Amino acid sequence: PVAEEPATESSEKSEEAVVEEPVAEATQEPVVEKDQSATQSDDTLSEFERALEDSILDYGEGDLIKGTVRGIEKSGVLVDIGYKSDGYIPNNEFGGPHTETPSNTLEVGDDINVVIDKLETKEGYTLLSRKKALYELSWDTLHESMKEKNLLDVFVMSKVDGGLIVSYNGIRGFIPLSQLSIDSKDEVDGLLKTTLKAMVINVDRRRRKVIFSCRASQSKELSESVEKLLETMEVGKVIKGRVSSIKDFGVFVDLGGIEGLVHISELSWARVSHPSEVVKENEEYDVVVLGIDQSSKKISLGMKQLQDDPWKNLQERYTVGQIVTGKVSRIVPFGAFVQLEKDLEG
Repeated sequence: PVAEEPATESSEKSEEAVVEEPVAEATQEPVVEKDQSATQSDDTLSEFERALEDSILDYGEGDLIKGTVRGIEKSGVLVDIGYKSDGYIPNNEFGGPHTETPSNTLEVGDDINVVIDKLETKEGYTLLSRKKALYELSWDTLHESMKEKNLLDVFVMSKVDGGLIVSYNGIRGFIPLSQLSIDSKDEVDGLLKTTLKAMVINVDRRRRKVIFSCRASQSKELSESVEKLLETMEVGKVIKGRVSSIKDFGVFVDLGGIEGLVHISELSWARVSHPSEVVKENEEYDVVVLGIDQSSKKISLGMKQLQDDPWKNLQERYTVGQIVTGKVSRIVPFGAFVQLEKDLEG
């Protein structure tokens, strides 16, 4: 019996240990729940970080993008480009032949095209270039201009053999002498450092080659002025014109970009052997619009309509059987013409 006592104690202790195990498990359950909560919190944070990263646009240096002006400072312009850091355009990115400055061209809230020069500087912002953006966009403008035959302002940089070197938004181009206006050929030196209206006649971005024409631009401007002039013209309207040329059949009159014709029969009420008897070349005269053909852009003009019609009320001045005195103006095989009044012959 004495020997069995320790065994009994051991048995009791073992039973006590068995009883205590569920208690130990119960006390650790809250610890497990805390670990799960921490894991869920970590997962939520990771999802937030991923969402934040996804919301930041994937930009690269050299990208042409659009941003919104957030502020204009003395040293440059702050631009919101949807990136993790603000974009910044230094003042030296403005100016040049375009005379563009932040103060005279931009306002807070304006959209602006820029090129990313550096994604992150040591100051913590993204460095942007306005000049590079204009350069890239200008190629698109040149292609569109050639297609639509639009006029552009180009800056004359220098003169070379055969033409002029010009610049459009930093892109160099060439105007051959043959594509300059006739008046400009003799005054090429006077065109240096000036701005000309020109039209793109050839553009090759891969080869960085652009050819401009001033003659084509003048034709474009002339065509536009003719359209406007035709819109304002109407039959019966009296306008002033310059005699540009005299032909046997009539006179061509320059009306300011478009010519009209005065037929020999419309020069005077009197008989006219040749138009040079009535008008002189390069002289200005009043003419009246007799007809307009919009499709062919032809205008018929008259001059005798601005004079008194000698045949009007003729019967009040002359009667059959009346004896009158006149001057023999012409003698022909079949008879003689006698001038009774200034523009009246019998």
